[in-house]
Order: sequence, then C-alpha cells, then structure tokens
Amino acid sequence: MLAIAPAAEAQVTYTFNGFFGNTIYSYKTVCETPEGGDPTCDWVQDQVLADHQLEMTFVVERVGPINSPGEYATKSCAISIFSGAAPQGGNPSYTCQATQQFNPNGFGTGHSFISAQYDWDWDAFDMSGGGGAFFFFAPGAFLANGTYAAIQTTLEGDPYDNGGGEIGVMAEPAPGLYGSAGEGTLVVDGIGVSTVPEPSTWFLMAAGLGMMIPLARRRRA
Repeated sequence: MLAIAPAAEAQVTYTFNGFFGNTIYSYKTVCETPEGGDPTCDWVQDQVLADHQLEMTFVVERVGPINSPGEYATKSCAISIFSGAAPQGGNPSYTCQATQQFNPNGFGTGHSFISAQYDWDWDAFDMSGGGGAFFFFAPGAFLANGTYAAIQTTLEGDPYDNGGGEIGVMAEPAPGLYGSAGEGTLVVDGIGVSTVPEPSTWFLMAAGLGMMIPLARRRRA
C-alpha cells in the first residue's frame, strides 16, 4: 500500500539588496581642567579616514516564513564599496556578519525590519569595527511572496523597551529614527509552496512500483 506523506513547509528564500553609508573616523583625546578641579578627558572625532557607500546582498533560506524576531544565518552574503573614498589612502576590508537581524515588528512600528550587519578591518590604522544598517519594509512583508522596496520616509510612533530584549526595540524613545539607511529591496519566495508531489508524480511513482514487483517475482521463481 502506497502511503502519502502529509504536506510539509517548503524552503522560503529571503533575498536582500541594500545600499548604505559607513564613515570611519580617527579619534583624539581632549582634556579639560576646571579651575580648582581635576582634569577630565574625552575621546572626540578627529579626521575622516573613510567615507563609503556600501552595497550588501544576502540570502537567507529556512523552512517556513520568518514570523518572530531573531538572528538568521545567511546562505550567502557579499558586501562591497559602491562609492566614496578614503582621504588618508587605502581602504578597509568589509565583511558580512554570519547572521542578519529580522523583526516583523521593527521598533514597535508594525513594519518589517532588517538590520544588515557587517564588520570592517583596517590593518593600516590598526582599527576594526562593525555596524548594522536599518531597513524597513511593508508590514507583513516576511509572510507573503513578492518584491518589496525599502521605506524611505519617517514612520510614525515611538519605540519603547518592552522588557523582553526584543531585537529592534529601543530602550529610550527616539522619534524620527525610522527612515531606512538607503535604497533597498527584499524578494520573498517560496511561501505557500507544498512539498507533497503532484498527483501526476504519484501516478508515475505507483507505475514504477508496479513494474518493479513483477520483476522481483520473476527473479524469485
């Protein structure tokens, strides 16, 4: 008897492409000594070492859609310098982080949120760092197939800390933080696709089994 397996969720693919800026500064120590007091020192920005526009493309594949905030591993990721310069000469090396942040309710706005996370390293100045460029897409974008453009205008509402450490939720209100870092697109594919074979496929499989059984009997005879 041929058993038919129940439907299973298919692989859902999220393909992101976005542009965003990254500026690297040198720092210097500035100290002040108030009259009759002790000196206080702070690190302050000194020179612009690099001012780049970066392009990042990554793919996340998983079983079922993303419906909760978290860090999701990338199947592939590439980041490169799209434009800009390093006034002091040379360039840092940019790399993607192994995981990227997704939140279906970024900063409590109801909009789909991605933080494109990257690292940089600059041996010439013995410096390294990293960052995350924020991108907002339409509400529910992670749950439906389609191509979505990043939202460039400021979204309404104030972010707040819900006490749960949710990714994409600020501890303090920061109105006006919601514009995306730059142009971006998100392509979602595979939602609603069943992995159960089509009826024609089942027919061919059954026919193949029917052909195998007589052969097996003939060999035993």
